[in-house]
Amino acid sequence: DRLYRIARLFERAVEVFGGDELAIEEARQWLRTPAWALGEATPLAYARTETGAREVETLLGRLDYSVLS
Repeated sequence: DRLYRIARLFERAVEVFGGDELAIEEARQWLRTPAWALGEATPLAYARTETGAREVETLLGRLDYSVLS
């Protein structure tokens, strides 16, 4: 289950960051960088549960649509 969650988040992050070769590295870096919106946890750490993964997906959606609040 965890592997599927991480793959799903990685795919979504690549999409948010542009979907090209550069986006792959940006997505990797983003998933490993502490995020203020996640209480300074990394998105990967936060996604250890399905509920956490949904929060990370929500954050990616907010980034995709430039919603900062």
